[in-house]
Amino acid sequence: MKTKRTFTAAEKQAWKEEQIAEQKRLLESAVAELTAEDAWRNWILYGRNNLRKYSFNNALMIWSQKKTATLVHGKKQWENEGIALNSDAKPIKIFAPMFFAKKDANGKEELDENGKPKKKVWFKIVTVYDITDTDAPEAQAPVMLDVEGDDLADHIAALEGFARDLGFFVRYQDDTGKALGWCDYQNHDIIVNKHLTGNGTVRVLVHELCHAYGDINYQDYGRENAEVLVESATLMALGLLGFDVSKSSVPYIAQWGEGSLDALKKYAATVDDLVRTLTNKMGV
Repeated sequence: MKTKRTFTAAEKQAWKEEQIAEQKRLLESAVAELTAEDAWRNWILYGRNNLRKYSFNNALMIWSQKKTATLVHGKKQWENEGIALNSDAKPIKIFAPMFFAKKDANGKEELDENGKPKKKVWFKIVTVYDITDTDAPEAQAPVMLDVEGDDLADHIAALEGFARDLGFFVRYQDDTGKALGWCDYQNHDIIVNKHLTGNGTVRVLVHELCHAYGDINYQDYGRENAEVLVESATLMALGLLGFDVSKSSVPYIAQWGEGSLDALKKYAATVDDLVRTLTNKMGV
């Protein structure tokens, strides 16, 4: 009978430190991928949208290792679904949570107010594979909506309500000049051109609400950084609704990505938060 090996406290600590160092290296490598030519646009349009069910860190890690990834599982999970890995399947490393009983200084399990053992979480590195590295049939690409349509008009009321929650009031104007709308921080107004279609109105509301919710203003971020972050979040949020607005996106979004890795990770996480909040408000 095979006995389970026990590890000393020193061995456990060494393993943890090794895991932390490797996780840091993998994540820094993933963030560094964003500095490549056209990488930020690829991440916004495809990477995060394709991997929206995964945490921000894991989505970034998956994308950095396989830009076209959409669905990943471990080998055993694929096998449990009756799906086999291809002979040339390439492994992808991600973080997986491990839960342990929380113990006090005497080694006794701590209990919560309901008498159940408290748990602490730890992350380890595991290997997964994308669906394109298996014999599973590929899913059909969704049909994207037209900017001239009104398919998304039902979301307008929820977005107007979110604006009110933020202390802003949505005002529709007949003439907005060259702009389709803007966020007026001084008067706490979000201005939208009244002649837009339902889809167009949602597009402008999402963009300006990103400014309002995240306080992504020109003074703190600079005009280019602010517009890239907000437009990135808009592209991702509307992409989840099947609305592709990439053709009308700001032109420099494709090349944007210069600066420190810490700043890039911060900006990518900010965009992630904006998208999650906006899509939750629209029931996505």
